[in-house]
Amino acid sequence: MPSFTVTSPDGKQYKGTAPEGASQDDIFAYVQRQIMAAEPMSVADRALGTKTIPADMADAPVDTSLAPGDAYKRAMFESHPATRLVRGVEGPAIKAIELAGMVPGAERVPGLNTMVRDVHGIQDARRAGMALRYGDPDSRDIAGTVGAVVPALAVGSGIANIAPKAYEMTGLLGVGARAGLGGATGAVTAGMQPGSTWNQAMTGAGLGAAFPLAIDTAQGIRAVGQYLADRVLPSRIFDRFITKAIGQPQLDDAARAIEQYVPTIPGERATAAQILAGKPAGTAIQANQQTVSHTPGGISSRFYERELKNEGARDIAKTYAKQVIVPKGLAAIEAADAEGITSSSLLQNIIQEMQKPGLSTVAKKSLQSVADDILGHTDESGVIKGQELWRIRKELGDVIGTHAKALGSWSKDAAIGTERTLQHFIDDAIDPANARGWKAFLSEYSGKLGAVARSAEQDATKYKPLVSTTIPGGTDVAEAGVRHMFPPWLSRPVTGTKWAVDRVAHAMEPRLDARAADAFLDPKLLADILRTRQVTAVPSRYQPMVDELMRSSAGLAGMYVGRQ
Repeated sequence: MPSFTVTSPDGKQYKGTAPEGASQDDIFAYVQRQIMAAEPMSVADRALGTKTIPADMADAPVDTSLAPGDAYKRAMFESHPATRLVRGVEGPAIKAIELAGMVPGAERVPGLNTMVRDVHGIQDARRAGMALRYGDPDSRDIAGTVGAVVPALAVGSGIANIAPKAYEMTGLLGVGARAGLGGATGAVTAGMQPGSTWNQAMTGAGLGAAFPLAIDTAQGIRAVGQYLADRVLPSRIFDRFITKAIGQPQLDDAARAIEQYVPTIPGERATAAQILAGKPAGTAIQANQQTVSHTPGGISSRFYERELKNEGARDIAKTYAKQVIVPKGLAAIEAADAEGITSSSLLQNIIQEMQKPGLSTVAKKSLQSVADDILGHTDESGVIKGQELWRIRKELGDVIGTHAKALGSWSKDAAIGTERTLQHFIDDAIDPANARGWKAFLSEYSGKLGAVARSAEQDATKYKPLVSTTIPGGTDVAEAGVRHMFPPWLSRPVTGTKWAVDRVAHAMEPRLDARAADAFLDPKLLADILRTRQVTAVPSRYQPMVDELMRSSAGLAGMYVGRQ
């Protein structure tokens, strides 16, 4: 065969032979194969087209099935960031194959040698590509590290689940347990990556243990700072006291009730005691707000001003009902009168109701009184005015109450049932086809007045705790006059303040009162205080995913630090 001379990328010339009539590309391929046969090179060398072979790759096996162009493509593929990301996820599997190939007798396992050779080929090709892309076969593999986070998190989760109580333990024992698990996570995370060394694993263990220790130290400093602040800063003194007064089990209920509260009428701004009235979680709030609201000076005037504003909102709602909603009812009455309201069907319904078995005497007499009133206001043509029916409807409660009192027999449920039955009969007589707007008016009117009534009831019961309480400085009588006191220095009206506390806290007292008033007049602020002070019951001291990510990342950092 004819001889040819080929010049390599680095300027060196090589001689070889090729078949007669071969193209330039074929000649180059033939000569290059002959050179490689004479001077074996690693896959990395073939990809780079250079004789600069890293020391730890000089003895790499030659894959003669790969043409030079294929080796280049493979090197570029394995060094691509997307491929390195996937290889990072596959890290534990690749490492397992490496370790399996080192076990004595592994060569006898069918297919294992091929898998080990493939793994070595992947690593050689990646290093070759990294050298081609970045000039260094050992360039930092950021994409691979990111991919390694996935199995690292799995390892961190598995180790954390071995001893979950370690993240709830206190004292030096807890610190040691958390550091130990962190070190184990770092060592395993670093050690399971391909090509890792003992130095990498130990560095990962050190960094993994350092993270929990750093967190515990930071939390300890924070706890000391919080302890001191709780006893010096006025706002923190109040926050600590009020959460202790409510109690941890009740904090969530109180905060949720405030967060979910919707004003019953427009313009109303309920205080914390009003929102929590009738709820066990509100006992401490109600009693303490009563004490603070009577603090002389600006504090008491703030609560008085709020009461006036809420009363004004109720007056506006009632005025709206009278001036805007009532005219709708009058219009419905006029429409009914225009067509004529016959009383025959109404009286027939009442008579049938009276004939039902088991009806109480109070109900029968009440039905008879209403029937007599309707009959007495029906004209000769059998028509009754809508205004008379509206009057009768308004007086139903009084009629039933009069008979119950006279007979000495009273059942609230029965009375309500009788009243609603008669209301239904009257409403059907005024607007039988729901076309005159009467029933729509009743719904809107009762809804507005009902909201006003609920607002007034909240105001009336704001200082009537639902349950008894025993909190330092207070009483355990759940009556309207209960005074649920702050510690002696926390409110002006309290007597018997110790001389030392009075001297030290004299300047602090107004700020304590102001903080308490702010929280009670702005329930959202109080809810934030309760949420901040709430101790959440979680299986780990830290959020699990964040904790595992931090500890596992320490192991991955050990991969790099340990190589140096």
